[in-house]
Amino acid sequence: EAAFLAMRANQSPGLPRMALAMEAAIMNLAAGRPVDQLRASAAQLARDTPGERANDSSPSLVRVLLAVATDDGTGLDGAAGSMLPEVRAAAAAAQRERAGDLAGAAAAWHQARALAIDARLAIVEDLTLARLARARGDRAGVAAACARVLRPPRPVEAWGPAAPRCRAWLAEAPP
Repeated sequence: EAAFLAMRANQSPGLPRMALAMEAAIMNLAAGRPVDQLRASAAQLARDTPGERANDSSPSLVRVLLAVATDDGTGLDGAAGSMLPEVRAAAAAAQRERAGDLAGAAAAWHQARALAIDARLAIVEDLTLARLARARGDRAGVAAACARVLRPPRPVEAWGPAAPRCRAWLAEAPP
């Protein structure tokens, strides 16, 4: 996190503001940072990223994931009408979770995860699935989602802060 803040302060020409805001938000989500830090990430993302782009679902998806993590439904209706299928599925999942339908939220997150194209966000989506499974007492669901977090198909930076959370959740449940 400190490295991202240092890069942000220097505004390296090779790392545009949008990329830094995205990386910081993804790392904060993966680490399960406190709500105030996630709200700061959401504010930074809002300042540094444009609206929805047809060729990149990542900024919109990060906004949805931040809305879930901060329990802020602002913008979910807009995301539900997104032109991007992964964003629509994630928004539907977020809306179901906010309504207290954890099983429906998990089903919608599975849909969003199946559409994932950004490996960094796939890890955060899998963490979300593990969190929902844990909340429902579904140990097999925790194990399945955490298996994907702990063994991603390719190396991604979000693995570092995400792995300890999954390891802790897996340690809670007997085999």
